[in-house]
Amino acid sequence: MMKSMGTRENNSFKSIAKMLFTLLLLTLTSFLNAQKVEKFIAKAEEAYENADYYAAADYYQMGIEKYPENVALKYGLAESLRKYNDYDRAAKSYRDVVTDDAQKKYPLAAYWYAVMLRHQGKYDMALKQFEKLKYTYRGKEDIKDKLTQQIAACKWAIEHAKDTSSIKVVHLEAPVNTTYSEFNPFTDNQSQLFYSSLRKTETDKKFLGRFYGLQDSMAVFLKKINATAAPQKHIANGHFTDNESEFFFTVCNDDAKRGCKIYFTSKADDWSKIEEVAIQNADDYTNTHPFLATTSTGEQVLYFVSDRSGGKGATDIWSAKRTGKNNYLTPSPLSTVNTTESELTPFFDVDSNQLYFASEGWNGFGGLDIYKWKPNATIPQNAGNKINSPANDFGFVLSADRGKAYFATNRKGSFFIKAETCCYDIWSYATGEKKLVKAIDSILTLSAPPVALTVKDSLKLDTIVGKTTANSKDTVPVITQKIDVSDSSSLTILQLAKTKTTTAKLKGLLPVTLYFHNDEPECCNLRDSTPLNYVTTYEAYWRLLNDYKSNFARGLVEGKKTAAEQEIFYLFTDKVEKGYHDLIQFSAQLLDALQMGKKVSVTIQGYCSPLNYNEYNIKLGYRRIASLKNYFYHYRAGVFQPFIDNGSLVLKNESIGEEKAAKTVSDSREDTRNSVYNPAAAVERKVEIISIELE
Repeated sequence: MMKSMGTRENNSFKSIAKMLFTLLLLTLTSFLNAQKVEKFIAKAEEAYENADYYAAADYYQMGIEKYPENVALKYGLAESLRKYNDYDRAAKSYRDVVTDDAQKKYPLAAYWYAVMLRHQGKYDMALKQFEKLKYTYRGKEDIKDKLTQQIAACKWAIEHAKDTSSIKVVHLEAPVNTTYSEFNPFTDNQSQLFYSSLRKTETDKKFLGRFYGLQDSMAVFLKKINATAAPQKHIANGHFTDNESEFFFTVCNDDAKRGCKIYFTSKADDWSKIEEVAIQNADDYTNTHPFLATTSTGEQVLYFVSDRSGGKGATDIWSAKRTGKNNYLTPSPLSTVNTTESELTPFFDVDSNQLYFASEGWNGFGGLDIYKWKPNATIPQNAGNKINSPANDFGFVLSADRGKAYFATNRKGSFFIKAETCCYDIWSYATGEKKLVKAIDSILTLSAPPVALTVKDSLKLDTIVGKTTANSKDTVPVITQKIDVSDSSSLTILQLAKTKTTTAKLKGLLPVTLYFHNDEPECCNLRDSTPLNYVTTYEAYWRLLNDYKSNFARGLVEGKKTAAEQEIFYLFTDKVEKGYHDLIQFSAQLLDALQMGKKVSVTIQGYCSPLNYNEYNIKLGYRRIASLKNYFYHYRAGVFQPFIDNGSLVLKNESIGEEKAAKTVSDSREDTRNSVYNPAAAVERKVEIISIELE
């Protein structure tokens, strides 16, 4: 019995020891896993703090794939997606947090979920969610006030969603809009369009705000400002005064704080002297979005946006009366316009005596909506459901002749990189009215020669005269008045200059190089065609960025790992993304050439890395070409199809396969780091538009 007892005790001891060992292992594993999670969170938070929300979302997503139950990672992902306006994915991520957050560590997730529903135009669902939350946030006055505003906005949007209007808004195609963000449009006295854009260029190795315009009408002085006003800082939010004698703009720091100051330059100083506007610019708050209005009485008032103390909250619109070249009375906030949320982009239309601006705080359809307000009026008026959308709409301006209105938005239908609503583009509409603008000597230098006219038929035509610019010997056509042309001779506007320009632009874009993931499109078959559109393959490729980072940096540590990850980042931005951007530019110029009556033959070649055998790679090359052809077939709802059908556009193709791939590229299936994920292999997987012929 004693022996038996000893045996049981011994077995019991062994069981306890085994259990303790198991617990120790579980604790250690849990500890190690926690450490790994913390590494993902630390990298994501670093990117988030630097306002690099794309990278933050990528890190959070990588963490979730390894640790799918971690709510902190899910909430971080949702916040990052919200920050770069990926409303669809953000809504799903917030909903996941609400479902999984048993301990209610993230009480705001439910609120932001409802906001994302509103941004999707799902006003009924958003309203129900907001109504539920009235009891959740009891005692939290700041959230309760936001809920009250959101509920009112949803009810208003439901009521006005079906408002009818004759306005037809149009998305401006390339070269104005790109896959990058374009925003805050403005025009000169001749109604030529300019805008700000956030891009990475050969000069600027990181993404910086700069001024842009159509290539044939780029203002020389804007180029000067881009180059010299504030190197390695953001330059944006430009505005000409009504007589084109001055130009106001904003310079912002390239950091998470984005501190901004307002500057101006004048024609009297030959646009070479840049001065800080004397409205109490300071380092501890932001001044931006300047607009200098000249009233009917001749007074000048500077409207601008600031988060300085004295406003209602976030950013507010302020005004300051100008008393000299750089003298202003003390600025004051527009109390009737401002709310506790953000107000942005003031534009004062003197003809209608109305201030246009964007706001998050008044009843509207989305985040930022565009409003109009007359001084001394009670409350601003929403500009309507055609101009506004469930997304962000802002930066409203009228052209100098009032014939067109322009604004910026991230609504669906804009060009994008990672999400349909991530990026801002310029949209416009015809106002139905037009006024005569007094012709003045333009500061713009145009490359096109004067327009030649011969007379035919009876019609109304703008008189076109040549004016010489201050900075060029070129003669620039300037519309001065309306006349009736009634003659039996022929009326022809020669478009030779435009044709030459378009041809030069098309050829200047070559080669257009587009990249693919390994074995795509449609892996592992010997077909030489695919139903997939190149855009589909591009978007799928972009989503593999983190896979490429982790696989190419596998086994590396510290500096070498960082360098490998950066190499992958540049592969995706400087190659993959740039290729898509170039394709959009090429498509717009190609359409221009075809609409001018040109016959265009485009030669496309398909290439592969050496990972597979020759026959397979030849077929894969043709599938890649086919995906690009499908892009052209479906571009802008099939606008190229009639030209393809009548033979005006010919798409020639040739699959090169692996024949021209660098001999140093790995073809080992066991070494996927080098044969698949290495940038040297990735750049071999492509199609190229290598040449064009025009007749």
